[in-house]
Amino acid sequence: MATKYILLILILTSVFGLFSHSGFAEDLTITSNPEQADIFIKSTSNDPGVKIGRTPLKIPMNEVVNNFAKSNVFILEISKEGFDSYRLLLTRTGSNDIELSVNLEVSKNLKLVKDVDYLVTQLFEVQRQIRIKDYVDALKRLDQLEKDFPHYSVVYELKASTYYLSKDFSKALSYYRKAFSMNADNRDAFIMKNYLEEKFKLQQATGG
Repeated sequence: MATKYILLILILTSVFGLFSHSGFAEDLTITSNPEQADIFIKSTSNDPGVKIGRTPLKIPMNEVVNNFAKSNVFILEISKEGFDSYRLLLTRTGSNDIELSVNLEVSKNLKLVKDVDYLVTQLFEVQRQIRIKDYVDALKRLDQLEKDFPHYSVVYELKASTYYLSKDFSKALSYYRKAFSMNADNRDAFIMKNYLEEKFKLQQATGG
């Protein structure tokens, strides 16, 4: 899983207003979106760390330092499956409570899986519309998929096939060419591209 490293040294500063000039922080409060993210205390970035609980969590800073971190400087990691981890480098200072609110970002790998699932579902719907000869709505759906997934050859191939079945051979050829240009291993697009190119040549010869 990709890890988002955010090194934030929480020091005495009026900008954040987290600490005052004397003593030690009382409580460490951690919330996250989404909730139920695991919280680890680490001494180094390679340290597997010690799990101290899940968000939302409120714990005395004394307990964190004395029982888990064993140091006034430590790494706090917040992680949840399917999301990028969030890390902070904390320095113990001040006497006020520390409150951290973290928005976890969806992992790129998980987002890719969801995008592909959505694409497959939409392509099945397009195929259903083609089977019932609803070419207009099929093309509308494919127009949107072309905007959302501009690098997927299958979208252009299916769009070409829809134009072909609706007898718009010029646009069909254009999209078969695009599908093949996006993926040179797309044999079906290659065959149809060559077929329509030959068909147009024959028509031009006859017309001359």
